[in-house]
Amino acid sequence: NENALLEAIALRWFEQKPMTVREAIGLSDLGSPATLHKRITRLRSRGMVEAFNQPDDKRAKYLIPTEKTLAMFNDFGKKMVVVASSAT
Repeated sequence: NENALLEAIALRWFEQKPMTVREAIGLSDLGSPATLHKRITRLRSRGMVEAFNQPDDKRAKYLIPTEKTLAMFNDFGKKMVVVASSAT
């Protein structure tokens, strides 16, 4: 689903290794290439990811999470801390 793809893109970004569109479309455990391409398109249209080219390599297009996505993951993290602290 889109969330799993978004998580994979964000994880790679946090590792400082942005995922290329080609790598994202190759995540066969998340769907077929056509399905993944549609998911990338939807994530971009929802403002969750952006695509950019490196100045020295115009062939590869990289996917990065937007501020909207980073804020969403930050909010999830805070909620998880609250839940974890209330469970103990």
